[in-house]
Amino acid sequence: MNTKTPELLVRNALWVTAWRDLSPDTEPAEYRVTGESSETRNIWVSKKKRRMLDSLIDGPVHCASPCSLSHFVMGLRDEQGPNIKTIWFYNDPKAGRSRFGVYNLLDSVTRIGGQELAA
Repeated sequence: MNTKTPELLVRNALWVTAWRDLSPDTEPAEYRVTGESSETRNIWVSKKKRRMLDSLIDGPVHCASPCSLSHFVMGLRDEQGPNIKTIWFYNDPKAGRSRFGVYNLLDSVTRIGGQELAA
């Protein structure tokens, strides 16, 4: 779970220019998701959704990308249900945009049968 201030979210967010910038693992994997209410559930994720989830576990991710990340973030939210929030910011000189977002994983997510990825 990433509970950093907005300024740290932007500074530490992964800037994805190509899929090679994300986690390389695509095989199906099981994860334990714990929400704010401490309710726990298990989900299975694979392919690009897994790459996106693993990267979100590592830290926040900029929304603006030539890879169309939003499709996979929305799929994760809608189909597997982890709480991923888009935090909006204004006036980013690095991107040359007046408005941009950062995806932030709010639930605690741990890969089952492997190393713990985030808490």
